[in-house]
Amino acid sequence: MEHDVDRGTAGGRAHPGPTFGRWLVDQILGRRYVIYVLFIAGIIGWRLAPQLSNVIKKVPGIGKASGGALVISGTDSAPGFVVETVAQFTSEYPKVTVELGGGGTLTALENLLNKRADIAVLSRPPTDREARIAGERGDSLVYFPVALGGIALLAPTASGIEAITLGELRALLANGPAAAFPGRRIERFYGLSPNSGLWEALLARLGMPASLAPTYVPLETGEQVVSALRQDPAGIGFTSTLTYELAATGGGVREVAVTTEGIGARLPTKGNIVDGSYPIFHNIYLCTISGGEAIASGFVTYYTQPTGQKWVARRGFLPARLPSRVVQLSGGSTS
Repeated sequence: MEHDVDRGTAGGRAHPGPTFGRWLVDQILGRRYVIYVLFIAGIIGWRLAPQLSNVIKKVPGIGKASGGALVISGTDSAPGFVVETVAQFTSEYPKVTVELGGGGTLTALENLLNKRADIAVLSRPPTDREARIAGERGDSLVYFPVALGGIALLAPTASGIEAITLGELRALLANGPAAAFPGRRIERFYGLSPNSGLWEALLARLGMPASLAPTYVPLETGEQVVSALRQDPAGIGFTSTLTYELAATGGGVREVAVTTEGIGARLPTKGNIVDGSYPIFHNIYLCTISGGEAIASGFVTYYTQPTGQKWVARRGFLPARLPSRVVQLSGGSTS
């Protein structure tokens, strides 16, 4: 029986055919358009690599910085968020050192304008008056929302208050507990100091005059509000969800649901804040001076970029730029 052989070989011995790799090279070299396609694909892959690997882009202008220092004021507005935010930033830029200072919105802006801080953490945007003061000093304030928090109403568990209507809430803010809860033993109203900025943020969400004077006992931190309510069964209070943590069991204080007409009672959970069914919330802003230190503007830029906002979400906070359905509060519910 005869076997087919390569007739061009001596002695009738067969040579192995070309390898797949050599064949592929021949095909590529023989078709220039394939080279063009591979070149373009390489460029696209290089540009998309950071996003595909979930790497946060470096901030232009500070990636090669030899070092630097930042002072951040106003951390009482969102203590946990600020600490984690700084930890993330310094892990990306280890040559930058950061000093944290407490206080609320007003303290932070004062420190920023007096050059005692590079960045201010705010619970509300700067007012026209504050922007004008900055302008008189030759400065311009630049601020951006980076995170979202609920404005929570809290009450002692023993008080039996589980929900409050918008009408009751407005009466509480304007005239105190006696007006909001006639005939009930709710005697004291606690909240963060007006210097925190949360009072103005709450009034703005409810469409109430910004000039309205506080009707509550002012405290410095959310934890102090919680502590006061644990000791006062006749109290009620408000603070940001970014300033406290209630004990899982036996805390003695509960979050009070807010009732909106057509929606019902909603607690300040992250889901309810995002979809707008919990109607009172506020932004956390990072504020700096235009034309100031490059590291300060870089820090703010870091968390306003889409990749920075994704980091906020991955850490369990609510990014300020998440789409949300805003509930109109003009009608409200009657008490």
